[in-house]
Amino acid sequence: MENKYSIVLPTRGLGDTYELFLKYALPLYETYVNEEEIFEFVIICPRNNIEKVKEDTKKSKFNIIIYNDDEFINDEMIEMKNWGHQHQQIIKILISLYIKTKYYFIIDDDMFLTKKLNFSDLFDEEEKIYYGYEEWPEPNSGKSYQSHHVWLEGACKTIGIDIDYLKKEKCIMGVTPQLFITDKVKELIIFLGSSINVAKAILLTTANEFGLYWCYLIKTNNTKLYIPNNKYFTYDNSIHVLHHYSNEDLISRVYNGFLLKRNYFVVIQSHLKYPNYLVSSAIENAITYSP
Repeated sequence: MENKYSIVLPTRGLGDTYELFLKYALPLYETYVNEEEIFEFVIICPRNNIEKVKEDTKKSKFNIIIYNDDEFINDEMIEMKNWGHQHQQIIKILISLYIKTKYYFIIDDDMFLTKKLNFSDLFDEEEKIYYGYEEWPEPNSGKSYQSHHVWLEGACKTIGIDIDYLKKEKCIMGVTPQLFITDKVKELIIFLGSSINVAKAILLTTANEFGLYWCYLIKTNNTKLYIPNNKYFTYDNSIHVLHHYSNEDLISRVYNGFLLKRNYFVVIQSHLKYPNYLVSSAIENAITYSP
């Protein structure tokens, strides 16, 4: 199993983004990812969606494993804060307790693969893991990730890292997609003391999953296992929350993401609420005419 990894997708359930995942994202994974390298393709969804997701994915060439999200999110966590995206952040950590491979690759359902992705593409020649990175996100800087400082401040407080140290870092782990080392995530849970403490860090201290993981690696001197490289995606070829794009801009940026293939993923953030037919048309056009 050493040469296999797992893919993990927490989803909020049925809706426009799920339909786009089913119609485009999953087939793109099946086209560009070698299924022999994938041990499990794990999908976490609300309990009342499980039968539908099973039916929709039963013909996939991947070994699809489906969990319901209430195996990870309990009533105590919901009482703290019932925010879906933060529940997904919790799941991305707690799923490590179920993962059987050394590594798991975290994705979201609003990400679309543009080219072939092999397991070896996730590592450099010294077997360090590539990770997407950001500089310290100063508030009101105009950068696409300027709001992430809240997550990192919460992570520093939770793990016990000097925030000034992190502010000097040029390559802080960014957001999805990322490859996690399963045992290191399990160690993080032990360090925090329990699953409920993971939830408290995210829901009450406003840390996020990647900030917690990265700060824990700093604390344990394990960031050397990674090497920065924004090969997965960049904000300039994605559709993200900071800017509002015209319909023409959306189509152009998606098309160029597939055509130029500078990054492995084009991201169309799901909560921007573009009409589903427009996003579908942009992806369809890009896939049809890109090499």
